[in-house]
This record gives sequence, C-alpha cells and structure tokens, in this order.
Amino acid sequence: MAWLWFVLLCSSLCASPVLGVVGGDPAAPPEPDAAVVFTQRHGNSARIQGFKDDARGYYTFNGIRYAEPPIGALRFQRPVRRYLAGEINATSNCLPCPQLDPKGSGGIIGSEDCLCLNIFAPKMPGDEEGCPVIFFIHGGNFKSGSIAPYGGQHFTKQDTILVTAQYRLGSLGFLSTGNRDASGNTGLFDLRAAMTWINDYIEFFGGDRSRLVVMGQGSGGRAASLMGLSKETPREGRDATGVAALSGAPLSPGVVNSDPNKHAADKDITLDMPDTQAFLEEISGRAVPIS
Repeated sequence: MAWLWFVLLCSSLCASPVLGVVGGDPAAPPEPDAAVVFTQRHGNSARIQGFKDDARGYYTFNGIRYAEPPIGALRFQRPVRRYLAGEINATSNCLPCPQLDPKGSGGIIGSEDCLCLNIFAPKMPGDEEGCPVIFFIHGGNFKSGSIAPYGGQHFTKQDTILVTAQYRLGSLGFLSTGNRDASGNTGLFDLRAAMTWINDYIEFFGGDRSRLVVMGQGSGGRAASLMGLSKETPREGRDATGVAALSGAPLSPGVVNSDPNKHAADKDITLDMPDTQAFLEEISGRAVPIS
C-alpha cells in the first residue's frame, strides 16, 4: 500500500498549477505631475508622452497624427484615420501642410505628412468632471497657415482644453475635377476626421466631449460654420455644443465655388484633357505601369 500512497502524492503534486515568472519588474507608474496619457480604444493601447509648461502650468501634446499621410494613392482622397497605438512622442510640432513660403521666396514649404493636431490641457485627467473643449481651426484663406503659432495659455487658465488641427490646403485640399481621382474638399474632410478623433480620444486627456465648441478664425471660421451645417457631419459637427466663427462665415465671398470645374481649368487641369485621369493617377501613385 505504501507504493500506492506514493503514486497518489506524486499525482497531486503534478496536478498543482505551476506559477511562472513573466516579464520582470512592473513598469514604474508616471510621476503624478507628468505629461503622460494612456489610451485604449479600437482594440489598441497607447502611451502618449507630452510635456508640461512649468512657467504657465499647462500640459502640451504636439504633433499627434489623426490620419495617415495623404501621399501616393491617398493624395486628393478623403483621409484615412490613424488610431493611437504603441509609444507616441508628442513633444514636437509637425511641419505645416504644403504652401507658398510666407517670406516671399516663391518656394514651397511644408510636408504632405501634415495631418496632425496639438492638445493643450490645464491638468491631467482625474476623477473630477472633464473640462470643456475648444476645437480651433486656423485661417489662411484655405491656402496657408498652420497650428504652430497657437498655444493654450489663455484657454487653459479657464480650465478649458484647446485642440488645434492642420488640414490640407490649396489644390491638395480643395481641387475638384468632378471625378473620383479629385472629388474635392479633402481639406474639410480632414477636419471631419480630426473631429472624430476628438470624440474618440479627448476624454483620455481630461476633456468632456459633450461640451465641445468648434472655433475658427477667418477661413477657419468659415470651415467651422460649414461643419456645423453639413449633413455629412451629423456626429462630428452637430454633436458640438456651439460654433464660434471669428471673422468668417459660410456665406463669405469665395467660401463656396459653384463651378469647381472652371477652377480646375484655371489650373490647367480639365476633364477635356484626355490625359487628366492618367495625370492624377500618376502623381498619386495609382497608375498601373504598362509592362
């Protein structure tokens, strides 16, 4: 019988769960006052590192991409959203969207990889109620401008989060030939994608998306008004609790082009040209090489 008890004892030991060591020491949590935000949305987790302006007392997250770079096959097309995932360094601005050099050199500045936003928060998220949010759209007659000059000093003093976003300008943002290769208004659809991003993620930065005002200056004010009116943005535009248009309105001269084909013709890109579609496909990387 002794051998039977020995077998039963060994069986019980083998059946016991074995604890294993996975990884190593757990990562240290960020300092209570650190500009670090953790997000979890759309099946992805992310850690966003920003910085704190100790002199003014607010937190900044710069250069967060809300859409894929609109290059190659995505040029002249509606934006493809980018979700937050992995480690993200949000400590520097993106380059502006392509535009003429404001210094008058006649050259082009900026980069097409420009669909970024900046966030300025008065505090890190906690258990208290979220802060109201201002989504600010820069001006520039839809041809110039960027988010680099704007900061959160004044709004954060009022316990309000400021979000600024870049969008495609000029022909890259608004050229329309009336066909799928350049359907037009991609700059406005960029802003729509930025608004969707805010609805998805701003709570992780301490914002309350139910208290969101879309604000813009000049052509940015026109864009803000159009977002609030458009049927294309029932969630992104009309979910906003207000629109603040500074020196710009949807009926301002030049906001709506009733003849976009004529505008394209003025740019020497017309549907009467037999190679128009081939031209757009070639510069957008969609052309199929002939073997």
